[in-house]
Amino acid sequence: MHLPKHTKNSHPKLLTSSHRPPPASLNLPIRNKFRVAQIPERAKNQIPIKFMKSFFYLTALALIPIAIASAQSVDDLPTIGEKSQDSMDKIMERRDTKEAEKKAEEKAKVETAKALDTTAEARKAAGPEKVTLHHIKPGGSLSAISEEAYGRTRYWRILKLYNKVDPSKLQVGQEIKAPDIKWLLASSGLQERYPKAVANILSTKQIITEIQEKKTTLTEEDLTKVKELAGLISEAQTLLMKKTPGVTGRPNATFNQLQTVRAHLLHIANKTKKGRTDPHSLVHEHISNSIVYGVLWAQSGFK
Repeated sequence: MHLPKHTKNSHPKLLTSSHRPPPASLNLPIRNKFRVAQIPERAKNQIPIKFMKSFFYLTALALIPIAIASAQSVDDLPTIGEKSQDSMDKIMERRDTKEAEKKAEEKAKVETAKALDTTAEARKAAGPEKVTLHHIKPGGSLSAISEEAYGRTRYWRILKLYNKVDPSKLQVGQEIKAPDIKWLLASSGLQERYPKAVANILSTKQIITEIQEKKTTLTEEDLTKVKELAGLISEAQTLLMKKTPGVTGRPNATFNQLQTVRAHLLHIANKTKKGRTDPHSLVHEHISNSIVYGVLWAQSGFK
């Protein structure tokens, strides 16, 4: 009897379990080797519910210490009536504040109108405009015109104020008006409100100019005059800061400039010159500044 030859691959005993196909009767589908575990539907529906319960439980535990720390007795809590009363009080307070602000604005408008009327009246009382006409020359400046008009270069800020010009944008041939300083102070209304203070400032300007024009060593008489000028400036400061009807503000800028004028006058009188700049020139510069700030203060309604 001739038996068929069995090869290695065809012999039944040589077929391993991994190579054996599944029995046909099982009818199992072929699945991927790396399969995702299947979660039963019932368990799948229970997971969010359990998670939410745990979340709320932990949140409640975390809020308990905060609630205990911030707890108040029932007696301390405001009642509905008290809350309503507080709200009404706040509403009334805001209404009163708005009314006060409105009254303050109306009062300020009235005072500004009065100040403008006063300035107009003062300008009318001061008479026609008193100015000298000058023109910018090649290489010229407001300082050069100040020297022409007032004999000193330090009064150029008065020219800037009156002509409303920018010193860095001057053009050759441009006309510049140099107002008479006494007329300027009168037309602004400052002289009417503070006649003695203005007179002291103008006297200081005139006398210090006369002393400087001597161009000689100052005598004891000159030094005594300078000390007296320091006293005049101090008096002008006191008068300007004094309460005056129709004046709501204070001329702090003018006061500070006059303080510097007084300091330089005392340096001259006591021969304690500081720095390279001539103290006489510094006196003129700060007198000019005090005049400018005073005029601006008067034009704004003395606010």
